[in-house]
Amino acid sequence: LLTRVELAAGSGEQLLTLALSQLERTADVDYTLSVFASCPVSLAPVPQTLSQFAPVASGAWGPGTDGGRSSSGRFFENPQFCLEVAAEDDVQLTLNGPSSQSIGMRVFKGADGARVTSFRTEEAFAPKFFGKCFVTCIARALPPGKYTVVVATWDQGVHARFNLIASGSRAAPRLTPL
Repeated sequence: LLTRVELAAGSGEQLLTLALSQLERTADVDYTLSVFASCPVSLAPVPQTLSQFAPVASGAWGPGTDGGRSSSGRFFENPQFCLEVAAEDDVQLTLNGPSSQSIGMRVFKGADGARVTSFRTEEAFAPKFFGKCFVTCIARALPPGKYTVVVATWDQGVHARFNLIASGSRAAPRLTPL
């Protein structure tokens, strides 16, 4: 995997987080991370602050659940999950999928953890992009309640498996398929 990242020069310290992930861990994988830059760069591990993990919610996009991105007319046919947060907490959602697909998610509040069928339901938080096989987002001080998570591929008609992981800084959030 070769990635080019351009950061604006002269704008002070800038942070970029790299995340390595496998959809299914079948074996340990050795890797080398090389950074080439025209200015000083430092690398450091990200501290693990969200240590309370819910069980992994595994699922699949398939016939009838392969609606594609939010601009498609079938977005709400995608798999959905109820995310339950017991008390205000920092919550991180991580979605892993096949290496050949761009994937993403949106999180809605106001449906009380039920399936969402339109964009009239208020959005709680979401990553600002789709990622190739991996996307994550963090909501700081997320109020307690039930939220609806919609996981999607960029294209409609994609049939593939995925894992959705929720973690919190104080307590493990709960994920339930809808």
